[in-house]
Amino acid sequence: MNSALLVLSLVGFNADAPQCKHPGIFPAKAIVKAYRDNQAYAAEFFEGGKTIQVSGRVLKMKKRPPEAGAKEAFVLLLSPDGKPAKSVHLEFVFEDENRCKLAQIFAGQYVSIKGKVKTVEEKDGYTGVQFDQCMLVD
Repeated sequence: MNSALLVLSLVGFNADAPQCKHPGIFPAKAIVKAYRDNQAYAAEFFEGGKTIQVSGRVLKMKKRPPEAGAKEAFVLLLSPDGKPAKSVHLEFVFEDENRCKLAQIFAGQYVSIKGKVKTVEEKDGYTGVQFDQCMLVD
């Protein structure tokens, strides 16, 4: 047996195993950690039009004024533990038709949200990750 093949077999490498698959459900802590520590992981699993589900604690809900040609929307700020983020901010944008459900959510509440990463912006040591097409998961 070739020694290189033997070494790869011993460390568990399997060329036939499917690579880079994930169920698409993540705790907010995993999203924050990926954008803070490994943006290749974040790009692979969260970006590119993938719908993912994120669970965490609500920091606050704010109204976003309508932009040129866009409707009024609401932005939910989410964190792993309900405390303000130190380096990565998660923002989930909901259209106005979600207002009734959103009105029942308060700071500190644990929620799950489905959405798609729209933008990732880095500024002044912070990374802002904004999701759109968001919906609450019951």
